[in-house]
Amino acid sequence: PSSPSPVPIAAPIAQAGRTVRIDVASWSFTPARIEVRQGEQVTLELVGVSGTHGFAIPQLGINEPITAGQTKTILLPTSQAGTFDLLCSIPCGAGHFGMRGQVIVQPS
Repeated sequence: PSSPSPVPIAAPIAQAGRTVRIDVASWSFTPARIEVRQGEQVTLELVGVSGTHGFAIPQLGINEPITAGQTKTILLPTSQAGTFDLLCSIPCGAGHFGMRGQVIVQPS
């Protein structure tokens, strides 16, 4: 009797969609503009470069603290098309109010 064929390990990864890396530093998000398609599966990989910050997209219910040396992944909701403001939600010094960006979800 033959054993069942193994499931390829890479299969779930291939179906996981796209990952966008965002460097979070004092006082910037890089990139500060993220464009995705409505319904696209997108994971944001937040990489803490310097300082302590909050990666927040209030309209999408995201508010994730991140500090230097940390890497966090979050799923980006893409069911609603529109332009959503990205900001730092933790007061982080002189450049705090300049820590801004946008997530643009293009209609499918």
